[in-house]
Order: sequence, then C-alpha cells, then structure tokens
Amino acid sequence: MKKIVALSNLVTDIIQNTSDEHIQTLGFTKGLFHIATPEQSAKLAKEIETGLKIPGGSAANVVVGAKMLGAQTGLIGTVGNDSIGQLYHSDIKQREVESYITDKEGQSGVCHTFITEDGERTFVLDFGVSQEFEINETQFENSQIFHTTAYELSGANELTKTAIELAKSKNLEISFDLADPGVVKNFKENIQQTINGIDILFANEEEAKEYTGFSEPEDALEELARIAKIAIVKLGANGSMIRCGDEIHKIPVVQLEKLVNTNGAGDAYAAGFLSAYAAGKTLKEAGEQGSSFAARACMSDGARISE
Repeated sequence: MKKIVALSNLVTDIIQNTSDEHIQTLGFTKGLFHIATPEQSAKLAKEIETGLKIPGGSAANVVVGAKMLGAQTGLIGTVGNDSIGQLYHSDIKQREVESYITDKEGQSGVCHTFITEDGERTFVLDFGVSQEFEINETQFENSQIFHTTAYELSGANELTKTAIELAKSKNLEISFDLADPGVVKNFKENIQQTINGIDILFANEEEAKEYTGFSEPEDALEELARIAKIAIVKLGANGSMIRCGDEIHKIPVVQLEKLVNTNGAGDAYAAGFLSAYAAGKTLKEAGEQGSSFAARACMSDGARISE
C-alpha cells in the first residue's frame, strides 16, 4: 500500500458554550469568522483552558482518517511549546500517524468556536506558529503520495511550494484540495502556478465554480481534469464526480442514519478516496469509499471521526 504524507496547518479547535455578552466583551461579532490580531490573541489565552480541545487541520484530518482506513500515513506541521502542542503530539501518537511535527517557541494554532444558547457559532482563528513549516527530505522518504490544501498555500506560500517541489523530486504523486471558495478567490493566481499538472485535485461545487468560472459541475470537472490527472468534484447531498481523461464516474451519496454535522465531511471524503487509491482500488471504488467515509463524518460530533 502507498504511504500518504500531508503538510497541514496544525490547528486545534477550542469549543465552548458561552453568552452573547461574553463574545462582545472579547471584541467579536457573533456568528462571523474572525482571524485574531496579536492583541486579541492575548485576550483569548485564558479561553484555551476552558474549552473542549479537538486537534484538527484539514490536511491533518485527511491523513488521520486515511490511517483509520488502513493506510500508512505521515504528518508534517508545526506546534508551539505549550499544552496545546503537547496535546497534538499525544493525539497523533495515539492515532499511529507517523509524526514529522516540529516544535517552535510560541503558541500553537487554535480555532475558537464559541457557541451561544441559540446554536449560533462564532469562529476565531489564531494561527500561532502553525504556518512556520520546516521542510526536509526525510519527511518524504518511503512515501508515495503527498497531500496538502489551499489553506497551507495561502498562509505559507513559499514553504508550501517548496514542499510540493520536493515531493515531486522524490516522485511522489501530488494531491491537492482547493479547500475553500474564499481562499480560491483571493489566492487563485498562486494556486494556478502551483497545481498545474498535479495528480489528484479535490474541490467542492463552489470551489470548482470559483476556480474554473463554470457554473455547471460537469463543465467545471472537465476543466479541472485538464489541470490534474484525476479531478474530483464533491457535490454534497448529490454525491461526487470523478474524471481521469475520458473515464468519468458519478458516485452517489451514502444515505445517513442521522445527520449530526457536515463539518469535516470533505476531509473525510479525501481520506476515504486516498486510502482506497493508495491500496490500488479503482477510481470508482475509491470514490465509493470516499462517499462512505464522508457519511460517517456527517454522523460524528467533530471534524475527526471517532474510532
């Protein structure tokens, strides 16, 4: 089986129930996504101790999920020399993902999720040292697939490109997720310069539309398949589509017993697809495993699926 190694922003979710007044006191607008300033980071430090902590990061979630499905995986990233960093190390060790995680002076990356009584969520992202990657050749040894996302490219452009080029020089297949339509819109030129000719490209419907300019998923898929050897467009409740040259597969969604949340479903799909692909399965089989694992994510509480 091919080993999958990922480069990821190692961001730990800090989830806590709170009041509207507390969010206002911290200086944030309820219901919106914020990136913390240095001054706000200092205010948020005490919140880290009280919240539920769940290690995350999109590409990290992919290799954690792929490991659950039997793949050999490794993770490249950076944490701070704090309790959150220790938690991240412990979690990756417990999940038996090979660690290429670097410790740096400073705060680990966190994403505060404040939930008010009405169920509204307010997100505050503090990258800390999570984008200060250290890339070296040993991280790619004995691996065949390298996976990362537009999140890493948008925050640490040159370091992420260095990792991709090094992976290519070691003959790894390159897998890339467009990650978020807003990121695609703001960093499209950087993405274009980086992903042309890669092996596997993941996008959801909105990301594919933003990147290609085509509103119909079939047209967007065709365009993405000119860029990557294998293109995948995830369509939420409508399943997914996979194209490799003239080979096209429409993968149905797996029906849910109960929808808990869709957070992490895209990462789970990539984990399912890549683990099957690494095991030599057909594209159709890989898509079906992606769809099945995404359904499991939708029935789980967090972005990472429990054992």
